[in-house]
Amino acid sequence: MKTFILSIWSMATFSAYFACNGTLWSFIPLLNLLIVYTAIGFAIAFKLHQDMVQIEKSTQIAGPDRTSLMLWTCIWGFVIVLFALRDLGFIMDIGMISALWLFFVLMTTVMTSCYVIIQDSNRWTVQLFSTSVLHWVLSHGNKMWLSEHQWMLGLPVLSIIVCRIAHHVERNRDPRQSVMELIVWICCFAFELSYDLNLLGPAYYVVYYFFCYLVMAMWISRKVLCMFAMSYLIIPLFVFYSLWKIKRDGFSLGMSRVWLRIDNWWNKGELQDPSINADEIGDDML
Repeated sequence: MKTFILSIWSMATFSAYFACNGTLWSFIPLLNLLIVYTAIGFAIAFKLHQDMVQIEKSTQIAGPDRTSLMLWTCIWGFVIVLFALRDLGFIMDIGMISALWLFFVLMTTVMTSCYVIIQDSNRWTVQLFSTSVLHWVLSHGNKMWLSEHQWMLGLPVLSIIVCRIAHHVERNRDPRQSVMELIVWICCFAFELSYDLNLLGPAYYVVYYFFCYLVMAMWISRKVLCMFAMSYLIIPLFVFYSLWKIKRDGFSLGMSRVWLRIDNWWNKGELQDPSINADEIGDDML
């Protein structure tokens, strides 16, 4: 569930980046992405370090959701750095690099999804959904390569719709929420076609930004949604708070108290998929 939410949030933030593209404001969403994924990577690394320290006491190692989140953090981190290097002028064109990276991620996702399906698990839809979001971001980031085939920009959105239909069919929970989410994605596809046909300008990305947050609002609480929206302020403040705790209590005690606060919030159930049973939720913590 956390991988799903972070993928939608990345889609929304990249929409803001594309809307501001060519202006000085574009560095704000890109910096926000970099800060958030750096913080997530640090949190996962710290938890994995704790697991390795306690490996003799417990046989439970990082669960599948934690592994998925770690891998997608690295994937999105590479994409963020790629866009940053282009904006800073170190790379003139990222089209070929983006295509190779997308091919690598797609092949890996398809192979692992086949394995997961064989294991009779329904987690594969989230992985393909994240790959479709990545495809959308890289396609729109290099749309000059598709200037003669603008309609191809809408293929990732179609893939997203198919993945979400498969997800809801397999889970078979709360049909009203499923229908509402699919209606939002169909509206996204309609706006995508309008943009591809040059009926909409950069305002299209602003609409996409709000649509992504609308989907997130269907799955998480208002408090967590506000934290995602204000992450460009909250994450730096939390970093300063962590540094203050480390300075006051020492590294080990300070980090332990900071981690306890993160762990208590993370596992309150506000980021959990209600259709996942208790055994799966037990594995879904950093």
